[in-house]
Amino acid sequence: MSVTGLPTELLYSIIAWITVEYIDDVIVGPLKLPTLPILDQVNPLRELKDEEDPSLTAPNPVLPLFYVSTQFRAVTLKILSHTLDIPLMPLSPNVDRLTIKPWQCIQPIRMLVFKACSVDTSALDGGPLLKPYLMLALINLSYAYFELANLAGHLAGHALEVSTHVGRIVSNFVAAKQLEHLIQPDILRASLSPRLTEAGSRLGTFICIKVLLPMLADSFEQFSKITRDEPGTEDTIDEVRQAACKSFLSQLTLVKTLQGLLVQEGFLNQANKHDVLPICEFLDSILAHADLPGTDFFQCKQLACELRAGFTATMSKSTIVTAEKTQGATQTVLVADDALYAA
Repeated sequence: MSVTGLPTELLYSIIAWITVEYIDDVIVGPLKLPTLPILDQVNPLRELKDEEDPSLTAPNPVLPLFYVSTQFRAVTLKILSHTLDIPLMPLSPNVDRLTIKPWQCIQPIRMLVFKACSVDTSALDGGPLLKPYLMLALINLSYAYFELANLAGHLAGHALEVSTHVGRIVSNFVAAKQLEHLIQPDILRASLSPRLTEAGSRLGTFICIKVLLPMLADSFEQFSKITRDEPGTEDTIDEVRQAACKSFLSQLTLVKTLQGLLVQEGFLNQANKHDVLPICEFLDSILAHADLPGTDFFQCKQLACELRAGFTATMSKSTIVTAEKTQGATQTVLVADDALYAA
């Protein structure tokens, strides 16, 4: 059978695989734009240079498909139109063309990976395949926020912003997973699905290390500093301590809320137990702190105890999940090998 006479269903699967793999390569794979250092990402004067874009010197495997035959061209156009949500228009009898170039849909998301402030995300759409990649790029924007916040030491004093960005990370990831299941047929998400799995594993670890741990460290340091004996009357010292306890309690309450959100969505169960351990150590420091008068500090210790129990349970579950994933991967390989020999 000649290559131009392949059944349409088989041809669709082959071209779809080539297309989605190339799109994945240029957005998050080996042909993606480099991620700038965090301070350059928010510099509006920083522009993309041609030598920084590996896609300009790499072959595009989709382009030759247009020149194989009329059948190849039609199937390739159908796939690009569907995945990128680009309408087709007639060019001549029995020959269509895309109304815009696919790169106009892909490049803005690539730029979002390259530079956090370079794209107006409200104008981005990209069709069913690109929307999950957009969600992943937006998650990286929130990661960039936390990197900057950590550099400036701002996490402990900006509870509302922290909560907003963590909620945004989680909601964007959940949206990406929901969008993934809407992509049909399955072959069109062959490259996307592993990216989402990887992103889910990273999410829990990132929030533990870059959000919860710095928040606890900063807030506990401020609390310890304020509650040390300072010159003044006993009443003044008590007032300062009570204010410090209230502030620290609000930080712990936020951490508890974020912990609950991550547990609810299953992200903490995917975090490495070594990433959770430092948080437990900070909570141990809180529990070992000398008691202070008033109910607020008692509530702080009580909340720290609840948090520690939650993270300890997470460490146990993450070990089980890791074992299950390893076992599942082994089973998948065995099934693939069996299918190969059966063929």
